Amino acid sequence: MVMISYPHKFVFLKTHKTGGTSFEMLLEPWCTPPGHVVRERVPEMVTDYGIVGARLNRGPQKPYWRNHASAKQVVAHLGEAFWDEYKRIISVRNPYRRAISQFYWQTTWKKLTLPDSVDEQRVMFSDFVLSDSFKSDYYITHADGRYVATHMFRLEHRDEDIIKVGEALGIPLRPEDLPKTKENSDRKPDADFRTFFSKKEEDAVRDKQGWVFEHCGYDESSAAAF
Repeated sequence: MVMISYPHKFVFLKTHKTGGTSFEMLLEPWCTPPGHVVRERVPEMVTDYGIVGARLNRGPQKPYWRNHASAKQVVAHLGEAFWDEYKRIISVRNPYRRAISQFYWQTTWKKLTLPDSVDEQRVMFSDFVLSDSFKSDYYITHADGRYVATHMFRLEHRDEDIIKVGEALGIPLRPEDLPKTKENSDRKPDADFRTFFSKKEEDAVRDKQGWVFEHCGYDESSAAAF
C-alpha cells in the first residue's frame, strides 16, 4: 500500500514483509477524514485528507492506489512537492530475516506443502532466494535511481522508531497503538536459520537488498541476523 497525508505532508511507501501493514494502519488516521475507522481490509480511498491505497484487495481489478505502489507513481502524483515538501517513510527489517519471512509467507500464499525436514526446507529456501520470486523493493524505495526515504521504521527498533517518526511528523504516534496483523510464524520451524545461508544465498540477499545495507545500517553478515 501507499499512503499520502496532505495535511501532515508525509508519504508512507509499503515494502514487503517488514511489518508494513501494522505501520500503515498506525498512520492511516492521519490520512483520512475524522471518524474514519481503521480496519485491516480497506478499499482505495482518495479524499481531501489524503490517499489510502487498497489493502487486502481481492477483486479482479487492481485499484490504481494499492499495495506496494512504486515511489515513481507517487512522484508523478505529487510532482516536485514529493521531494521539497513531503517526508517519505518506509519500513525495513534485517534483509536476511526478511528473506526467511518472505519465503515462508509465499509458501502460505501459494498453498505449497512444506516438507517436515528442515534440510528439505533449506533447499526450497535456496531455490526461492535465487529466483525472481524474491523481491527487492527497489522500485518502492527509489524513483529514477534516487533513494527516496527520509525516515524509516526498522522492525528491530520498532518502538524507538515509532516515537522518532511521530516526532518528525508532529503527530502523537505511540508504540502501544500499533495494530497486530497477519503473520506466518506458525509455519517457521524451530531452526538455526544461519544454516540457511551459504555464500550463494548471502550474495543473493546482498544483490537484491543492497540498498537496505547501504541506507539502513544493517550488518552484511547473515550470522549477525539470527
